[in-house]
Amino acid sequence: MRKSIQFKLFISIVSILLLTTFIGFSINSKLFKEFYISNQKKELINGAKKIEEFVDKNDMNGAEEYINLLTENNGYIIYYAPQLVNNPNRNVIMGKGRYNNSFRQEMEKLSIENSNEKYSFTIYYNEISNSNFLRLIYILENRKILLMESPVEIINTSAKFNLTFYLYISIITIFLGGIFSYIFAKRFTKPIIMLNNQAKSIANLKFDNKFLMESEDEIGTLGKNMNYLSNTLEETINKLNEDINEKIKLENLRKTFIANISHEFKTPIALIRGYSEGLLYNINENKDEYVNIIIDETEKMDRLVKELLELSDMESGETNLNLENIDLSSLLDEILYKYNKIFKDNQIIITTNKNDIIDVKADKNKIEEVITNFINNALRHIDEKKELKISISEYENKIRLSVYNSGINIPEESIEEIWTSFYKVDQGRNRESGSTGLGLYIVKVIIDHHNGNYGVNNLIDGVEFYFELNI
Repeated sequence: MRKSIQFKLFISIVSILLLTTFIGFSINSKLFKEFYISNQKKELINGAKKIEEFVDKNDMNGAEEYINLLTENNGYIIYYAPQLVNNPNRNVIMGKGRYNNSFRQEMEKLSIENSNEKYSFTIYYNEISNSNFLRLIYILENRKILLMESPVEIINTSAKFNLTFYLYISIITIFLGGIFSYIFAKRFTKPIIMLNNQAKSIANLKFDNKFLMESEDEIGTLGKNMNYLSNTLEETINKLNEDINEKIKLENLRKTFIANISHEFKTPIALIRGYSEGLLYNINENKDEYVNIIIDETEKMDRLVKELLELSDMESGETNLNLENIDLSSLLDEILYKYNKIFKDNQIIITTNKNDIIDVKADKNKIEEVITNFINNALRHIDEKKELKISISEYENKIRLSVYNSGINIPEESIEEIWTSFYKVDQGRNRESGSTGLGLYIVKVIIDHHNGNYGVNNLIDGVEFYFELNI
C-alpha cells in the first residue's frame, strides 16, 4: 500500500493541504493586524472627508448626525476644534472623550506640528481607558483640526478571534480534505490500476482483460490504445499460432506423403523385382503369368506417378483450367456408358436422376475425372445391395452432382481426413482394390480450383459424396 500510486497521491494532496494551511495561518497571524490597521486607516480617512464635506457646506446638523452614526456603529471617538456646535458652553463634542483645557493645548500643539500635512496617524496610550488608540489628525479648512480615534484593542481582539477561527476552520478543512483526498486518489488511480493490470495480462499473453472505463481525457485515450494493442497482439499471436500449426500440419502431411509414396512404390517394386528374378532363373514355367503381373504392377506405378504429377501441377498453379460451357448431363451419360460392362459384371443396380440438359462452365476433363473418382470410390465401398444412385440438381444458382452407394457409414472422425492424400478409412483394405488413396484428394483440388464446394453425407443405409459448381 505504501508504494502504491494511490497512497502517494493521497499523501501528496494531504501534504499540500497541511502546507497551504500552515502558510495561510502564518500569513494571517503576521499580516492580519497590519492589514486590519491599514483598512482602519482608510475608513478613518473616508469618515474624515465626509465630515469635512458637511463642514464645508456649513451643515452642522448633518455633521452631528454623521458623527453620531460613526461613534455608535464603529466605536469611534471624534473631536473637533473649534467646537462643532454653536454652544460655547458645551465641551463634549462627540464620542467618549472630553474636550478640556489640557486637550485644547494638545490640539494646538498638533496643529502646529502638522501644519504641512493634510493628515497623520499615531498610536497612543490612553491612561483613563487603559488602552491604545489609533488616532487620525485631519486638518480642515481655516486650520481647524479633526481628531478621530479607534481603539486598537478591538483590532487585537479581532486578530485573536480571527486566528482562533482560522485554526478551527483549518482543522476541519484538513480533516474533510483528507477524506475527499482519499476518495479522489482512489477514483483517480482506478483507471491507472486497471491499465497496469491490463499491461500485466498482456505481458503474460492473456488478452481477456480490457479497459472498460469511458473517458475523453488522456487516460481514456491511453485505455483505448491499450485495448487496440491488446486486440492487435491477440490477433497477431493467433495468426502466428495458426501459421505454426499449419506448418506443423504441412510438415506432418509431407512426412506422411513421403511415407505413403515410399509404401506405394515399395510393394510394386518388390513384386516386379521378385517376378523378374523368377523369369531370369526360370523358377516357373508359366512365364506369361509372371509377365502379366509385372505389367500390372508397372501400370499401377505409372498411374500413381501420373496422379502425383497432376496434383503437383495443380497445387503449384502451373495447370490452367480450360473453362467452357459443358452439358453436365451429357457428360455423365458418356461416363456411365464406359462403366456399362463393369456394372453388368458386378451386378450393380444403377439409377440416375437428372434433367436432359444441364449447362455449367467448367473444365470438362477435370470434372470427368471428379465424377470418375466418385464412381470408383463408390464401387470400392458398395455393399451386397449393390445400389448406386447418381443425381444432378439445380438450386440457388448452383449445380449439385451426388453419387450414392449402399454400404456402411464413414466414421465421424474420418469425415475430414478422407480428403487428404493417401488416406484410407480401412487401412487393412488390400491392394486388389487398386486404390492409391489419392482419388478424393484429387477431387478436392479440382473443385477448389473451380471455386466450388464438395462434401460427404452419411445416410441411413449408405454414403453420399457430392460436389457443387456455380452456374
